[in-house]
Amino acid sequence: MLPTSSNRYTLLDRIGIGYVLLFALWFVLRLVYFDYLWWLALLNASAFFLFLPFVVLLPLALWKRRPRLLIALIVPLAIFGWLFGDLLLPHGQPVNPTGPMITVASFNVLWTNQDYARIAESVRAAGPDIVAFQELRPEHLPAIRARLGDAFPYHAIYPVEQFHTVGMISRFPIESVTPLADPSLDRALLVRVRVGERPLAVIVAHLTRMDIFEDGVFKIAEAVDEYYALREQQVAALLSAVRDTGSPTIILCDCNLTDTSEGYATLHANLTDSFAEAGWGLGLTARISVLGIPIQRIDYIWHSADLQAINAWVGTDGGSNHFPVIAQLTWPNP
Repeated sequence: MLPTSSNRYTLLDRIGIGYVLLFALWFVLRLVYFDYLWWLALLNASAFFLFLPFVVLLPLALWKRRPRLLIALIVPLAIFGWLFGDLLLPHGQPVNPTGPMITVASFNVLWTNQDYARIAESVRAAGPDIVAFQELRPEHLPAIRARLGDAFPYHAIYPVEQFHTVGMISRFPIESVTPLADPSLDRALLVRVRVGERPLAVIVAHLTRMDIFEDGVFKIAEAVDEYYALREQQVAALLSAVRDTGSPTIILCDCNLTDTSEGYATLHANLTDSFAEAGWGLGLTARISVLGIPIQRIDYIWHSADLQAINAWVGTDGGSNHFPVIAQLTWPNP
């Protein structure tokens, strides 16, 4: 045990142990209710930030030699390992592939972003075969393609009269383009491509962003409940679309949900998160522009069980408030 100058509980002990008790209460409620309660859903979505006091308390407890507090801080440390440990551990070797390896990227370019040269440079740096865009304005697509030359001869865009939509560019031939018809999905596209002799279904999606203050402060609970009901419908619609493709499927998605939310857990129970499978680090992609650094992971490359991720990483800055996420995928041995 570390030596201490007093056996009494100091103010630091009380603050730290109070934090640990509240933290443990949140986690128990999360296990029981998940996103069922509106305020708990908000806490779950922001779970990464609940660890910030731990980052302050741990060095203080070491400096002040507070053994009780150090023991208590094992609780948030263990929960951090439970939630994020897989992202920070090395991954095993993939099985031998039987098919080609493809590189795909998902990139929310930000509808106000007109730095097309920067967007194109970010795409080139990723070296992808397929790129899905979210917050793509119709005039963005030809401008981006013009700066990429002939690298991506095929493209698709969701035909909606909105100020931004979703689209895709591809090195591989596109066989068909179908907007997903589910009423909960206002920006989702099913694109069938052919990789050599192998069919591949690519779903490009942009799920609804939560705006809890749209109807005022006093209607936050109602707004959150409505948003999470919509998210549940959208996640179910994506999973239904995957089941209907009849071929290996990739979802390239700005899903507007964090990996500590129930929506992520539902997707993860049915599909594989490429970054969690083959990436390393926290995989943060969305940022507040004034900070300049990403603070949340809400952009994903999901794939069906008949594919496998070999590598995954977060790409370079393309002038957006999102960084692209990239993955190399292949067909594994049966």
